Amino acid sequence: MWEPKIGDIRRAKGLQQNFVAKQINVSPQSLSAWENGDAFPKANYLFELAEFLEVEVGDLYEKQK
Repeated sequence: MWEPKIGDIRRAKGLQQNFVAKQINVSPQSLSAWENGDAFPKANYLFELAEFLEVEVGDLYEKQK
């Protein structure tokens, strides 16, 4: 199982969810679902999100122990 770290990264950078969603052209509801682990983004959004947040794609999720 993979735990999303998207919200943690976003909050650490002081960014609002609505702002990030707008920058990568997704709805705030989609971003919220990704952050909560209710949905998984398509590959192109993973890359866009990682680039925008200035992290590696692998940093967006963490394998649960």
